[in-house]
Amino acid sequence: MHTRCPRCQTRYPITAAQLRAGRGEARCEPCDIVFDALAGLEQTADNQPPLLSLLTRPDAKPDEETSTSPLFSFSADTRPATRRRKQGRSPRAVSPPPSAIPWNRLTLVLLLVLWSQYLYFEAESLLQNAALRPSLERVCAALRCTLTPYRDLRLIRAGDATLQKIRQADGGYEFRLALSNQSPLPQAFPRLQLILAEVDGKPIAERVFESSEYLEGQGQDPLMLTGKPYAVRLMLVAPGRGIGSYRFSLI
Repeated sequence: MHTRCPRCQTRYPITAAQLRAGRGEARCEPCDIVFDALAGLEQTADNQPPLLSLLTRPDAKPDEETSTSPLFSFSADTRPATRRRKQGRSPRAVSPPPSAIPWNRLTLVLLLVLWSQYLYFEAESLLQNAALRPSLERVCAALRCTLTPYRDLRLIRAGDATLQKIRQADGGYEFRLALSNQSPLPQAFPRLQLILAEVDGKPIAERVFESSEYLEGQGQDPLMLTGKPYAVRLMLVAPGRGIGSYRFSLI
Protein backbone atom coordinates (compact mmCIF):
# COMPACT_ATOMS: atom_id res chain seq x y z
CA MET A 1 0.00 0.00 0.00
CA HIS A 2 1.03 3.63 -0.36
CA THR A 3 0.03 7.08 0.83
CA ARG A 4 -0.16 10.41 -1.04
CA CYS A 5 1.08 13.88 -0.06
CA PRO A 6 -1.98 16.20 -0.08
CA ARG A 7 0.08 19.13 -1.38
CA CYS A 8 2.24 17.80 -4.22
CA GLN A 9 0.17 14.59 -4.77
CA THR A 10 3.31 12.44 -4.82
CA ARG A 11 2.74 8.80 -3.79
CA TYR A 12 5.01 7.01 -1.29
CA PRO A 13 5.16 3.31 -0.34
CA ILE A 14 4.38 2.64 3.30
CA THR A 15 3.95 -0.35 5.57
CA ALA A 16 1.74 -0.95 8.57
CA ALA A 17 4.82 -0.95 10.82
CA GLN A 18 5.81 2.50 9.51
CA LEU A 19 2.29 3.79 10.16
CA ARG A 20 2.46 2.56 13.73
CA ALA A 21 5.95 4.05 14.20
CA GLY A 22 4.87 7.44 12.87
CA ARG A 23 1.51 7.32 14.67
CA GLY A 24 -0.25 7.80 11.37
CA GLU A 25 1.78 10.90 10.35
CA ALA A 26 4.49 11.36 7.73
CA ARG A 27 6.68 14.19 6.46
CA CYS A 28 7.09 15.03 2.79
CA GLU A 29 10.62 16.40 2.33
CA PRO A 30 9.92 18.15 -1.03
CA CYS A 31 6.99 20.04 0.47
CA ASP A 32 8.42 20.11 4.00
CA ILE A 33 5.00 19.44 5.55
CA VAL A 34 3.69 16.85 7.97
CA PHE A 35 0.51 15.19 6.72
CA ASP A 36 -1.94 12.51 7.80
CA ALA A 37 -0.71 9.38 6.09
CA LEU A 38 -3.90 7.49 6.95
CA ALA A 39 -6.08 10.02 5.11
CA GLY A 40 -4.29 9.37 1.80
CA LEU A 41 -3.76 5.65 2.33
CA GLU A 42 -4.43 3.46 -0.76
CA GLN A 43 -3.80 -0.13 -1.69
CA THR A 44 -1.03 -0.80 -4.27
CA ALA A 45 -1.51 -3.55 -6.81
CA ASP A 46 0.89 -6.45 -6.49
CA ASN A 47 2.29 -5.95 -9.99
CA GLN A 48 2.65 -2.15 -9.55
CA PRO A 49 6.12 -1.12 -8.35
CA PRO A 50 6.28 1.57 -5.73
CA LEU A 51 6.78 5.01 -7.18
CA LEU A 52 9.27 6.15 -4.58
CA SER A 53 11.39 4.44 -2.01
CA LEU A 54 11.52 5.27 1.64
CA LEU A 55 14.48 7.35 2.81
CA THR A 56 16.24 5.44 5.60
CA ARG A 57 18.69 6.82 8.08
CA PRO A 58 22.28 5.57 7.83
CA ASP A 59 22.34 4.57 11.50
CA ALA A 60 19.02 2.70 11.37
CA LYS A 61 19.00 -0.84 12.80
CA PRO A 62 17.20 -3.73 11.08
CA ASP A 63 14.34 -3.71 13.54
CA GLU A 64 14.04 0.07 13.72
CA GLU A 65 10.88 0.11 11.60
CA THR A 66 8.94 -0.77 14.72
CA SER A 67 10.45 2.07 16.80
CA THR A 68 8.38 4.86 18.26
CA SER A 69 9.83 7.57 16.02
CA PRO A 70 6.97 10.05 15.52
CA LEU A 71 7.66 10.83 11.82
CA PHE A 72 9.32 9.34 8.78
CA SER A 73 10.55 11.25 5.70
CA PHE A 74 10.80 10.66 1.98
CA SER A 75 13.64 11.44 -0.38
CA ALA A 76 13.57 14.86 -2.01
CA ASP A 77 15.48 13.70 -5.12
CA THR A 78 12.74 11.33 -6.32
CA ARG A 79 10.12 14.01 -7.03
CA PRO A 80 8.80 14.26 -10.63
CA ALA A 81 10.26 17.10 -12.71
CA THR A 82 6.94 18.92 -12.82
CA ARG A 83 6.72 18.87 -9.04
CA ARG A 84 10.25 20.28 -8.69
CA ARG A 85 9.48 23.15 -11.03
CA LYS A 86 6.36 24.07 -9.11
CA GLN A 87 8.20 23.78 -5.81
CA GLY A 88 10.97 26.11 -7.02
CA ARG A 89 8.70 29.05 -7.77
CA SER A 90 9.20 32.11 -5.59
CA PRO A 91 6.28 32.92 -3.34
CA ARG A 92 4.31 36.02 -4.26
CA ALA A 93 3.99 38.85 -1.78
CA VAL A 94 0.63 38.95 -0.08
CA SER A 95 -1.06 42.30 -0.72
CA PRO A 96 -3.28 43.90 1.92
CA PRO A 97 -7.04 43.41 1.67
CA PRO A 98 -8.52 45.75 -0.95
CA SER A 99 -10.87 47.21 1.64
CA ALA A 100 -8.04 48.50 3.87
CA ILE A 101 -7.08 51.59 1.82
CA PRO A 102 -10.65 52.79 1.06
CA TRP A 103 -11.53 52.45 4.74
CA ASN A 104 -8.54 54.60 5.73
CA ARG A 105 -9.55 57.25 3.21
CA LEU A 106 -13.13 57.19 4.45
CA THR A 107 -11.94 57.65 8.03
CA LEU A 108 -9.85 60.64 6.98
CA VAL A 109 -12.80 62.21 5.17
CA LEU A 110 -15.06 61.74 8.20
CA LEU A 111 -12.47 63.34 10.49
CA LEU A 112 -12.17 66.32 8.15
CA VAL A 113 -15.96 66.72 8.10
CA LEU A 114 -16.15 66.60 11.90
CA TRP A 115 -13.30 69.12 12.20
CA SER A 116 -14.99 71.44 9.71
CA GLN A 117 -18.25 71.29 11.65
CA TYR A 118 -16.42 72.07 14.87
CA LEU A 119 -14.73 75.10 13.32
CA TYR A 120 -18.04 76.28 11.85
CA PHE A 121 -19.93 76.17 15.14
CA GLU A 122 -17.05 77.15 17.43
CA ALA A 123 -15.30 79.70 15.21
CA GLU A 124 -16.60 82.72 17.13
CA SER A 125 -15.56 81.36 20.52
CA LEU A 126 -12.10 80.48 19.15
CA LEU A 127 -11.67 83.99 17.74
CA GLN A 128 -12.65 85.51 21.11
CA ASN A 129 -10.23 83.29 23.06
CA ALA A 130 -7.52 85.57 24.48
CA ALA A 131 -4.98 82.72 24.62
CA LEU A 132 -5.48 81.72 20.96
CA ARG A 133 -6.05 85.18 19.52
CA PRO A 134 -2.34 86.20 19.01
CA SER A 135 -1.60 82.97 17.12
CA LEU A 136 -4.73 83.35 15.00
CA GLU A 137 -3.77 86.95 14.16
CA ARG A 138 -0.29 85.86 13.02
CA VAL A 139 -1.74 83.12 10.83
CA CYS A 140 -4.30 85.51 9.39
CA ALA A 141 -1.60 88.11 8.69
CA ALA A 142 0.37 85.51 6.73
CA LEU A 143 -2.75 84.54 4.78
CA ARG A 144 -3.77 88.20 4.31
CA CYS A 145 -7.18 87.72 5.85
CA THR A 146 -9.14 89.77 8.39
CA LEU A 147 -10.44 88.58 11.74
CA THR A 148 -13.52 89.91 13.45
CA PRO A 149 -12.67 92.36 16.28
CA TYR A 150 -11.82 90.76 19.60
CA ARG A 151 -14.55 91.31 22.19
CA ASP A 152 -15.20 89.82 25.60
CA LEU A 153 -17.86 91.74 27.52
CA ARG A 154 -17.24 89.62 30.59
CA LEU A 155 -13.84 91.27 30.99
CA ILE A 156 -15.12 94.86 30.81
CA ARG A 157 -15.60 96.24 34.30
CA ALA A 158 -18.29 98.86 34.83
CA GLY A 159 -18.06 101.12 37.87
CA ASP A 160 -20.90 102.83 39.71
CA ALA A 161 -23.30 104.64 37.38
CA THR A 162 -25.11 107.90 38.22
CA LEU A 163 -28.02 109.75 36.66
CA GLN A 164 -28.38 113.32 37.93
CA LYS A 165 -30.72 116.09 36.97
CA ILE A 166 -29.06 119.24 35.61
CA ARG A 167 -30.38 122.31 37.39
CA GLN A 168 -29.66 124.85 34.71
CA ALA A 169 -31.31 122.74 32.03
CA ASP A 170 -35.01 122.26 32.31
CA GLY A 171 -35.70 118.54 32.28
CA GLY A 172 -32.09 117.66 31.45
CA TYR A 173 -30.09 114.77 32.99
CA GLU A 174 -26.46 113.69 32.99
CA PHE A 175 -25.47 110.02 32.94
CA ARG A 176 -21.97 109.01 34.12
CA LEU A 177 -20.21 105.67 34.15
CA ALA A 178 -16.60 104.39 34.33
CA LEU A 179 -15.45 101.49 32.14
CA SER A 180 -12.14 99.56 32.06
CA ASN A 181 -10.88 96.62 30.01
CA GLN A 182 -9.61 93.77 32.22
CA SER A 183 -8.73 91.51 29.29
CA PRO A 184 -5.03 90.84 28.50
CA LEU A 185 -5.74 92.05 24.95
CA PRO A 186 -7.18 95.33 23.64
CA GLN A 187 -10.74 94.88 22.49
CA ALA A 188 -13.47 96.73 20.66
CA PHE A 189 -15.53 99.26 22.59
CA PRO A 190 -18.97 97.97 23.59
CA ARG A 191 -22.25 99.65 22.83
CA LEU A 192 -24.22 101.08 25.75
CA GLN A 193 -27.93 100.40 26.14
CA LEU A 194 -29.69 102.83 28.52
CA ILE A 195 -33.30 102.40 29.63
CA LEU A 196 -35.20 105.11 31.55
CA ALA A 197 -38.23 104.00 33.57
CA GLU A 198 -40.87 105.30 35.92
CA VAL A 199 -40.84 104.65 39.65
CA ASP A 200 -42.70 101.38 39.20
CA GLY A 201 -40.08 100.21 36.64
CA LYS A 202 -42.22 100.73 33.56
CA PRO A 203 -39.90 101.80 30.68
CA ILE A 204 -40.51 105.26 29.23
CA ALA A 205 -37.41 105.67 27.01
CA GLU A 206 -34.67 103.46 25.57
CA ARG A 207 -31.64 104.01 23.35
CA VAL A 208 -28.38 102.32 22.33
CA PHE A 209 -25.26 104.57 22.21
CA GLU A 210 -22.08 103.95 20.26
CA SER A 211 -18.67 104.56 21.81
CA SER A 212 -18.24 107.68 19.65
CA GLU A 213 -21.29 109.15 21.44
CA TYR A 214 -20.56 108.31 25.05
CA LEU A 215 -16.82 109.15 24.71
CA GLU A 216 -17.27 112.30 22.65
CA GLY A 217 -14.43 114.81 23.01
CA GLN A 218 -12.06 112.40 24.86
CA GLY A 219 -9.74 111.52 21.97
CA GLN A 220 -11.11 108.00 21.57
CA ASP A 221 -8.63 105.14 21.06
CA PRO A 222 -9.27 102.77 18.15
CA LEU A 223 -9.52 99.92 20.69
CA MET A 224 -10.26 99.70 24.39
CA LEU A 225 -6.78 99.41 25.91
CA THR A 226 -6.03 97.02 28.75
CA GLY A 227 -6.36 98.56 32.23
CA LYS A 228 -7.10 102.09 31.01
CA PRO A 229 -10.21 103.73 32.57
CA TYR A 230 -12.75 105.36 30.26
CA ALA A 231 -15.31 107.87 31.51
CA VAL A 232 -18.77 107.62 29.99
CA ARG A 233 -20.74 110.88 29.93
CA LEU A 234 -24.13 111.43 28.29
CA MET A 235 -26.35 114.52 28.35
CA LEU A 236 -29.98 113.44 28.17
CA VAL A 237 -33.22 115.26 27.57
CA ALA A 238 -35.87 113.80 29.85
CA PRO A 239 -39.18 112.74 28.36
CA GLY A 240 -42.44 114.31 29.40
CA ARG A 241 -42.90 112.00 32.37
CA GLY A 242 -40.61 111.99 35.39
CA ILE A 243 -37.74 109.50 35.62
CA GLY A 244 -37.99 107.24 38.64
CA SER A 245 -35.31 104.64 37.75
CA TYR A 246 -32.89 103.55 35.06
CA ARG A 247 -30.78 100.58 34.01
CA PHE A 248 -27.98 100.02 31.53
CA SER A 249 -26.18 97.13 29.83
CA LEU A 250 -23.15 96.65 27.60
CA ILE A 251 -23.86 94.97 24.28
